[in-house]
Amino acid sequence: MKKFWKFILTIIIAVAAYGYEVYDFGSEAHEAISLLQGQLEVKLLDVGHGDAILLRNQAVAILVDTGDYKNSDILVRRLKTLGVRKLDALIITHHHLDHLGGVIKILNNFDVKN
Repeated sequence: MKKFWKFILTIIIAVAAYGYEVYDFGSEAHEAISLLQGQLEVKLLDVGHGDAILLRNQAVAILVDTGDYKNSDILVRRLKTLGVRKLDALIITHHHLDHLGGVIKILNNFDVKN
């Protein structure tokens, strides 16, 4: 359980740092991250090997990582089942295939703003 909370804290810090350091304060990505105030839904999506996390509220949907390419169809179906039609931001934490393997499927199936 301790490992789970460390992981969640790491994601929150990464999203905050990413929004602060990479984008200027007038950018659309920063606006999307800023809109994640109030009711925040965090979905840890089962994508087999790898990670995919959906952060959303009523206004914004952000996907952090996409899992491995072998399970990218599962991720697309799951997101559509959850009612996701567009993503305000897609954040890839690092270049390992179990984190970015499904990027092409996501880009082909969803309107990704940033």
